[in-house]
Amino acid sequence: MTAYANKLLTLTVFFLVAASLASAKPQKKSTAPNEEKPEAILGASKKTSQGRAWRVDARIEADKQMNISGIVAGNDFDLTIETVDGTKRQITLGGKSWISEDGGKNWKDADVSDRRFYYLVHTPIKFDSEQKIPPHEKVAPEKGETEPLLHVRFKSPEKIHYEGDRPNWWIALEGGKPTVIRRYHGPGVLERNYVTTDAAYTEINDQPPVAAPPGNPHAVAAESGPEGLLMAAMKKMDEGVWEVKGTAHVSRTIKLHGLLSGKDFDLTLEPENGDVVRRQIVIKDKAWTSSDAGKTFHPGSPDDRLVYNLTHTPILSGRLEPPFERVDTEQHDGATWLHIRLKVNEKKDQADLPHYWLVLDPQGQARYIGRASVPEFNPGSNDVVRCNFEYAPAKEKIAPPPLEAPVDDKVHGFNDIEQHKFDWAGKIVRVEVNPKLLQSEEIAGGNYRGFLKDTATPNHYGVVEFPYDSLVKLGFLKKTVSGTHAWEQLEQMGAAGRTEGAPVSFYVQVIPIGEKPAARTVVVGAKLSREADGTLTYSW
Repeated sequence: MTAYANKLLTLTVFFLVAASLASAKPQKKSTAPNEEKPEAILGASKKTSQGRAWRVDARIEADKQMNISGIVAGNDFDLTIETVDGTKRQITLGGKSWISEDGGKNWKDADVSDRRFYYLVHTPIKFDSEQKIPPHEKVAPEKGETEPLLHVRFKSPEKIHYEGDRPNWWIALEGGKPTVIRRYHGPGVLERNYVTTDAAYTEINDQPPVAAPPGNPHAVAAESGPEGLLMAAMKKMDEGVWEVKGTAHVSRTIKLHGLLSGKDFDLTLEPENGDVVRRQIVIKDKAWTSSDAGKTFHPGSPDDRLVYNLTHTPILSGRLEPPFERVDTEQHDGATWLHIRLKVNEKKDQADLPHYWLVLDPQGQARYIGRASVPEFNPGSNDVVRCNFEYAPAKEKIAPPPLEAPVDDKVHGFNDIEQHKFDWAGKIVRVEVNPKLLQSEEIAGGNYRGFLKDTATPNHYGVVEFPYDSLVKLGFLKKTVSGTHAWEQLEQMGAAGRTEGAPVSFYVQVIPIGEKPAARTVVVGAKLSREADGTLTYSW
């Protein structure tokens, strides 16, 4: 078990690291005076619920999602467990247990002590006379609820991070009085790890409720909806190269477009406010980044995958999708697109629900996802990012940026660059400078200009553009600082790097900007290596 999970096991407040499919909206608390305590109501409802037979339909959010459905009656159960790896049905009746992995066609004896999935869906409605229920609070009902329900929630001073981050119960009301539990949404425990359980309970009167194989037909899982087509489309998009374009919005909107192929990508990010246009290319363990829309590139990190995650998560396979419902079909260039959306019981804003448009073949099978409109949860900021992307098979492959070899093997100075700037336009040359940075200036996109003295020409100085933290990587600074600062100021701020020692060399790309102004020199790396296939790689 992780240290985080260990901590959760010892706290009263429950938190889960997995994000739910949609964010929770703050709900108003009931403040009516002289009411029975919510925890007492919950205890009474659990007691009322015991001894009855229940049809349960549950969604489990964990490292691997699962659906659990079937019947629980006292200690007996008939449950179907569906995961992305397959489906199995387990029946336990008295001291006997059976399992089927082919939809109930064949059965074999099972371990009667294996009650993991039963505990997951039965514990929320289990009554224990010795259990002291901690303080809960009443929550005002949401609009659109079809059944009169009392919503009680574990009371915590902590902010709600997402729906189900703490225990929630919905209790049926008859004549205004609480009766049995209809739903639970909150943390559960499976194999000593916390998961999120969202379970709905419906009372049944079947006698007997749980039967030996082939079992009670009312326990059979419902047929899946269009989520099966969605998962098939996602699986197909694991392979090949896919073109993506669209937007992501939190407090502002950014445009994203480019190519996806498995874990590789070539994506351009364009903020609508006219900020710096970035481009990232990642191929296996190699990465390149551009802060000027692809005019110049420098080494990046293959672990910097924010824009990739935004565009790839909507088509990510390997997870069990929750139930979806059909909305309608559309025709696009002779192809049928099936519009589906997440199926929910309560009324929600359409923008809060995932929507997909699946491109179908003539037989009605999914070819790929043509469009996705999904809210993505950002665990780093607790923000919901509203993503709208279109996908299509790409006609090109992802390739490294066209970085050439240096013009020669010599070390050049700023004077050489100025004399040959038009001959060397777009070319790469090696520069060598003194180790002392004379001035640091922050420029657009989190990049920096460094004022340096080269070693090729006496008393010749120049300005070089450095991406991100490369001034730190090359030893000119101990840390980057915003604004413009001379060396003396950097030293006072504790940011100045080395001032003595061997000269520092690196490779720059030359970009002329006119006859009189000095050419831009943009660092592309400090080391040059030639790959086995002949390609060149610049790194730090």
